[in-house]
Amino acid sequence: MNTAHDDPDANSIAMAVADEFIFHPGTYSTRKLTETVSSLTVDGKGQIMEGSDYTQPVPNFDSRTLSYLTAWKTGDKGRLIIEGEAGNAYRKEDHNKISDSLLKKFRRTSIWMPGEYILVLDDIVANGSHDLMWRGTVQKAQFIQASEGRCQIQTKSGKNVDLQILGNKPFKGAIDHLYMVGRWGNEMLQQLQFSAQTDSIKFACLLDPWKTKPTLTFKEEGGNVTLTVHTITFEDVWTWKSAKDDHTPSSLECKRRGTVLINLTEKDKAPIPE
Repeated sequence: MNTAHDDPDANSIAMAVADEFIFHPGTYSTRKLTETVSSLTVDGKGQIMEGSDYTQPVPNFDSRTLSYLTAWKTGDKGRLIIEGEAGNAYRKEDHNKISDSLLKKFRRTSIWMPGEYILVLDDIVANGSHDLMWRGTVQKAQFIQASEGRCQIQTKSGKNVDLQILGNKPFKGAIDHLYMVGRWGNEMLQQLQFSAQTDSIKFACLLDPWKTKPTLTFKEEGGNVTLTVHTITFEDVWTWKSAKDDHTPSSLECKRRGTVLINLTEKDKAPIPE
């Protein structure tokens, strides 16, 4: 969050291999839209104040309440978990009047397991049934095995990164073209789009930039999710529990051969800037 020419891109992800984007961060546009970045839209709409060349200030709102980090945990061997909340940034806007929030929760947890894999977990709860769309802006993409949520992202020079996405509810997948307009140039890209008409959904996205060929399984029971990441050399079992409120971290624990590699607890709150 800042107070300059910022984008409506809270809880978006950006990623590169060497000097080439996997998930594109967006361009410096004079019409900033959430739909162009790797984040979430609700009924095709993005975050508060989108559509102009800046989104700050937001009338009658403290921007620190719209989106913020909830958790930060570092572990051994460079492992890292970062989590953010942006549900309050999705609000109805009508003739410059801002009203109720469309989402009760948009919690995104990014898990960095260097040399092995990356996980991105999304816990989304809406106020009623809405079209919730997960978006990933890329140079090029293709489905490898759609029934298992398997895709492949390709950079400009042809580098490939495999992706698998699963959820706790059925969802539709598509790849669309996206014309990214920027102040200093435009670019034709593609976008992975995964959507469901529902009041809540959880997504788990597994990325393989280090070519360890991991596979993901997703199981939910009693509101708790078990994610299993399997490779030929190891198997990680993640236990994922939703946060109890807007500011408390989610609960996460990763075990490999019975040993905890890294976990996230209510005590692992992100530092608050002074």
